[in-house]
This record gives sequence, structure tokens and C-alpha cells, in this order.
Amino acid sequence: MSIEMEDGNLRIQQILADANREIKSTQVNKDIPLDLDCGNLVASDINYMDESDIRNAKRRGEILSQIARDSTQVLINQLYQLERTTVDNLCYIVLPAPEIVLPREKPVPKPKPTTKWEQYCKDKGIVKKKKERKIWSDVAQDFLPRYGKLRVQVEKDKNWVIEVPRQADPYEDMFAKAAHAKKERIAKNEYQRLRNIARANKTGTPGVGVTTTDTRNVMELKKAMHFSRSSTASLGKHQPMLQGEKPITGFSRHARKDVDKPFLGGVRAEKNKSLAIIDKINKPTVNTDSNIIKQVEKNMRMEEDTDRRAIRKTGRRSKLGGRRSAKSGQALASLTDGQMGDKKSRKLHAAAKAATDKANGAKGGKPKKKSSFGGIGPPKKAMVNKNGKIKRVVKKRTR
Repeated sequence: MSIEMEDGNLRIQQILADANREIKSTQVNKDIPLDLDCGNLVASDINYMDESDIRNAKRRGEILSQIARDSTQVLINQLYQLERTTVDNLCYIVLPAPEIVLPREKPVPKPKPTTKWEQYCKDKGIVKKKKERKIWSDVAQDFLPRYGKLRVQVEKDKNWVIEVPRQADPYEDMFAKAAHAKKERIAKNEYQRLRNIARANKTGTPGVGVTTTDTRNVMELKKAMHFSRSSTASLGKHQPMLQGEKPITGFSRHARKDVDKPFLGGVRAEKNKSLAIIDKINKPTVNTDSNIIKQVEKNMRMEEDTDRRAIRKTGRRSKLGGRRSAKSGQALASLTDGQMGDKKSRKLHAAAKAATDKANGAKGGKPKKKSSFGGIGPPKKAMVNKNGKIKRVVKKRTR
């Protein structure tokens, strides 16, 4: 029995020794005292650290944890030496003013600019009084919110009948007039809100429709006429044009378009118009032929400019043999088979083509058109009398 008791005492002593080793002391001894900032709860340890221990991956975590634990312990020891206060049976530590000035992430917010009404109240000394949320309603005999759906229903029950003033139109709808006045008040408040935002941002308020001016402006009157014309149900599409009225520059909504015009013509004209629309639809967005011609013409112009600059440097044009033909005109005439280009280039292209055809065995010159009477020459119109018969023409012999 005595042996077992001795073994038990040894085990208890060993457990207590292990526990004492795990529970570390609150006293921390450092070669250099830590720099503490209790206001920001910051502790800075500037003691020497062995670089080999930090580079060792196995011991690095243990060493850093030990340093963090010691620094936190020193900071807590310093906090317990500060002044304390009790609030609601809870103990609090009064922190001193921070010593380290921490930089802000964002700049200090600027004071919000005052509105026109706030500036007026400040100048006149008007103090804003907070209104009560609920007020007494004689209709419902209860306290109801100042705004909201309950208040709207009470107002409808209260204003179930509206008295028509003596000077007002007896056939005018007073309920619609009151609703319109309410919409106007809401729009006015919204406009004032946007104006305050524009004043704060130092920008102008955007104009809507026709703006008022001190002097009469013809363009403003035209704009007003345009807006009034397009205010119909059809947006001015079926609004007739006045006699002598001209379309306003920049406002072509009321002007007649080709689509709105009535179709006049026969079956052939309608067919040609439809085919033109189909060709326009099937036509590619980019015309490669015209683009090639434009690019060639541009290159030729650049070459001409280079030649002109060279001529200006060398001497006068009169000494160089007169005016030269443009290369761009010749290239354009050759690309379009004599359809485009200046007159001289087209003539040169026609002459070169005629010479080529003659060398190949074709007859030169322009082909003569046959007349309607079988002869050679331009076609002549037949002379017709009133009955529709062709007159007999006798050509007199000239001596």
C-alpha cells in the first residue's frame, strides 16, 4: 500500500511540474524595453533576432508565436496600470491619447454645401422645428401619420366634394385641377432639388423644351412652333402644312418624306422603284470598287503634290514644256474605261483605245447611228399632222 501511495504522489508532482511549465509567467524580460502605444494598442519589439532562426522553416512559426505572446503580455501589463472606471457594474480602462499618428485611407470629407433655403435660414436666423409624425384627423377621429397611404385615404374621404369658386368655370373638373396642381408642385420640388445639385457641382441646370429668354428669338419661336405641332396624338405626322411654310433647320419631323408622298406613276415606275429598293438592300455596305478608285486617286494626288514640290525647287513650269496632264485623271479614266476623270484624260484614253482596236483589226472612229428611216445619220422625228398621219416631206434642191 505504501508503495502505491508513493507512486501516486510522484505522478501528482510530475503533473504539477508539467502544468507549471505550461503556465508561463506574466513577467517578460527583454534586453531592450518595448515601445508601447496604449492609445492604439500597439507594441513594437525592436530586440535583435537571429537570422538563422527566421530562415529555418521548422522553428520560424514557434519563434514568431513566442515574440507575439511576449509583446501582448507586456501590453496587457501596461493596460492594467492605467486608470479604470466602472459603468453599469462593468470595469473599463480609460485609454490615453494615441501617440502614433496613423494616416487616413481617404481624404477628410468636405462639408456639404448648403442649399438655397438653408443659406436663407442661416441669414435670417430661422430655426427648423421638427414636425410630429402623427397628427389628429377630424374625419377619422384618430391620430394618423402626416404622410402615407392612410393619410391619402383620409384625404379622399375628407375631400369627397369640392366647392366650385364663383369666378371659376362651373364645367371644369375640380378634382382633375387639384391633381394637376399636385403634380406641378412635385415637379417644382424635383426641379429645385436638381438645381441645388447643379449649384453644389457648379454646373448648369439642363434646359427642357423651350427656355425663356429676355429677348425674342426667331429660332426659339420656330422651336416652339415645332414642339406644338408634334404634340398631337400622331406626333405631327397628319398635321397639315401651312401655306408658304418652310421646314425648320434641324427639325425635320414635320417635313414630308418620300415615304409619305403619294405614289404617282404607272406599273413600270412602281417596278423600277421596287427594284431600286431591292438593289439598295442587297448592296454591300462597303463598295470595294469605289474604295479602290478612291485609294488610287488619293495615291496619284500624293504623287502629283510631290512632283509639284520638285518643280518648284528646280524652276518654272513654262521652261519645262507647258502644263502636264494629271496622272490621277489618267488612272481614273483607265480604271473606269473612260467614264470618269478630266476631259483631257478621257480623250487620251479614247484615242489610245481606238489605236489599240485599229491595231487589232477593228475600224476606228465612233459607230454611226442609223436613222429611223433607214438612212445613215441621227434619227429624225416624223412630222405628223392633226389626223395622226405622217406628212409627205419633199426636200428642195439647192443650187
